[in-house]
Amino acid sequence: MSWSSPFLRRPLCITVLVLASCFSAAYSGAQDADCLKCHEAILKNRPVVHGAVQMGCSSCHSGIADATIPHKTTTPRGLLAPQPDLCYGCHDKTLFTRKNVHPALALGCTACHNPHASAKPKLLSAEVPDQCEKCHSKAGFSLKNSHVPVAGGMCFSCHDPHSSDNMAMLLKPMFELCTECHDQVTKRPHAIAGFTQSGHPLGQVRKDRIGKDIFPPDDPLREGRPFSCASCHFPHSSDFRKLFRFEARSTMDLCMNCHKY
Repeated sequence: MSWSSPFLRRPLCITVLVLASCFSAAYSGAQDADCLKCHEAILKNRPVVHGAVQMGCSSCHSGIADATIPHKTTTPRGLLAPQPDLCYGCHDKTLFTRKNVHPALALGCTACHNPHASAKPKLLSAEVPDQCEKCHSKAGFSLKNSHVPVAGGMCFSCHDPHSSDNMAMLLKPMFELCTECHDQVTKRPHAIAGFTQSGHPLGQVRKDRIGKDIFPPDDPLREGRPFSCASCHFPHSSDFRKLFRFEARSTMDLCMNCHKY
């Protein structure tokens, strides 16, 4: 069998590819090591490291003339692409482009996340809820009575920080989300029994006799919004009992805000 045989060439090709891969990885590592001689602060005391950093600086930065200090760049910060297109190279774009998009995304991913490393979970530049309160006024979250998830700084237990197909960036339709914790609401008539014992409508999608979806009506006091749990209760905090949206000494007082006659 001659050396020209494909059976003998194959191991040689594999060996060459492996060596080339090792050389490439070593070269990239050497480049990154050189970068960190000056830029070591980007990782110092920050245990949460972006996976892209571990892939090598050149995975995001390419247009940098490293022979000059300060560096000359051919693109802003020498990035391969602007935000968020650069980030979509690894992060699934569909998670950021659903029906309702968080306005913070227009500021760029790095408005909330450190692109290299952070001492905070998910590479955030501050802990939640402090991160959220940079844009969202703390006043609406710190009234006399606070919803338990709000008091615990659990914004992400109800809201998606990037995009959502539901109103108010909710993880699920409001009725489904609220009844995950407040399941007793579904076990008995809520607010009032009435003659049918069905209770007050809660904003859930119902089925008619032939199985067609019946969607909730509009909120009578908040134009453009469907009736929901938030029509009667503030989801974050309230100065009134039971997180009521309106001052009420009794449930009937609350009802009179919509049922005036």
